[in-house]
Amino acid sequence: MLRESASGEPASDTEESIVGRSAKVHKLDERSSYLIEESKPAISYDLFAHEVLDGRKGLCITRKNPEWLREEYKWTDIPIIWLTNNNIEKEHCIDPTNLSRLSIKIVNFIKQNSNGIIILEGLEYLISQNSYQFILRFVQLINDKVMLSNCILLIPIDPLILSEREVHLLERDMVVYGE
Repeated sequence: MLRESASGEPASDTEESIVGRSAKVHKLDERSSYLIEESKPAISYDLFAHEVLDGRKGLCITRKNPEWLREEYKWTDIPIIWLTNNNIEKEHCIDPTNLSRLSIKIVNFIKQNSNGIIILEGLEYLISQNSYQFILRFVQLINDKVMLSNCILLIPIDPLILSEREVHLLERDMVVYGE
């Protein structure tokens, strides 16, 4: 059976693949930040891609190579910020220790896109390059901005990498996806 995309056109292979992988997608609420506990961010990227296909503007912050994401999801107009110390031509890179620059990018996206979706993949990397307390405050700041907008924030995290206390502190202010 051929599925239609949000635009009414026949769905592409990518859309079919995402819809197939996201069969158990829970509805995401606006003004909410989601903590998605998974060892690899597959569910998170599928949720993000699903929302973008449904018409939300997206901002992807990642540790993955943006070329790979563009190929995998056929993203042509999704802004991607690569968290890396490297300065790579043709890619928008932000040093993981430059949290003020990263927060400005996120806050500006929220202001300009009243119903956007943001995926922040690489929280463990940010913690390793800063400190847990700095990153917790950073996440709380972004969460506050999301709650005042119609945006959605997705943060995949491997709960085995952090201490139980650190995971609980993140869970306290966010919705744990799937619960």
